[in-house]
Amino acid sequence: MHASIGALLKPIRTTTSMRSIPSVLIALSTAILLPNLAWSACKDSTPSATPSRFELKEAHVLDHQTGLTWMRCSIGKQWDGQSCTGDVQLMNLAAAQEAAKKQGQGWQVPTIEQLHSLVIQPCNTAAIDTHVFPDVEDLGDGAPYWSQTPIASLPGLIYYIDFMDGAVDGHSAGFSLALRLVQTHPIAKQRTQGASTQ
Repeated sequence: MHASIGALLKPIRTTTSMRSIPSVLIALSTAILLPNLAWSACKDSTPSATPSRFELKEAHVLDHQTGLTWMRCSIGKQWDGQSCTGDVQLMNLAAAQEAAKKQGQGWQVPTIEQLHSLVIQPCNTAAIDTHVFPDVEDLGDGAPYWSQTPIASLPGLIYYIDFMDGAVDGHSAGFSLALRLVQTHPIAKQRTQGASTQ
């Protein structure tokens, strides 16, 4: 179910730290950046909003809709075979980029488009599929996760998404937020490399 631009912008709000920034500018920036993203419908009758979309691979998950592979646990938590244990590590954007670099293997801080592809209309407690990503929780001021995408019309601000309500907003790079890493599907890379060497 695809939403209109108006429906997509509905969750955008201005946080306490952003009171001096006109929220209309963030809304306009998001309208330009995210015009074609789908807002998935929430289905209370299933444990996963789109069960055939995701292929669970222990600590990772392949999203067949986008071709992206995600870490199921936020940075700071560890996959124990059934769920995520430990504590979410909040960090600024530079630390987030360093954490991605340490993981290697193409892991990176997601773009706002990649991150927004995980948003679903919140049925109960989160705006993400908690069967697939079981560690999303209120960290005291929502569940804000970094993207690497700067807001073009507001220099110095970077897009993030609050996965408690799906809101898109912006923060300075020095603010501490949560992080979920993404990579392009390794199998797709291997197939491309194999084809180029034949």
